[in-house]
Amino acid sequence: MKKLIILSIAFGLMGSCNSSNSKIKTTGTKYSSSDYDKAHKTPANQRTSEQNMMLEKLAKLVKENTVVENNHLVLKLSEKDFKRNDIPKEIYASIQNELIKNNKFIDSLHIDATQMLKDSKSIKKQ
Repeated sequence: MKKLIILSIAFGLMGSCNSSNSKIKTTGTKYSSSDYDKAHKTPANQRTSEQNMMLEKLAKLVKENTVVENNHLVLKLSEKDFKRNDIPKEIYASIQNELIKNNKFIDSLHIDATQMLKDSKSIKKQ
């Protein structure tokens, strides 16, 4: 269950961003929220290397900058930090919304968020 929560945070964050585009549209190395949504919805074995790189960068950023404060998960990055990393503000907003949902879940089940975060950081890439 702990793994599911963290994976939800790291990879399920783009659910609120809708896309019907079939190709990634970029300006240099910048991706739109619909690019993230499309990559997220594409099965892992069908993603391009560019899509994998984009999602891995986001997951790493979230994983390395999520901490626990008062038994709640908190992302220690601002919207400006995301912009500096070429990640759209819609993705930042989506992550913040997912953290709110996850924190309500943590509260309702009296989960130790510190241990959960520690366990999630030890999960090796499969």
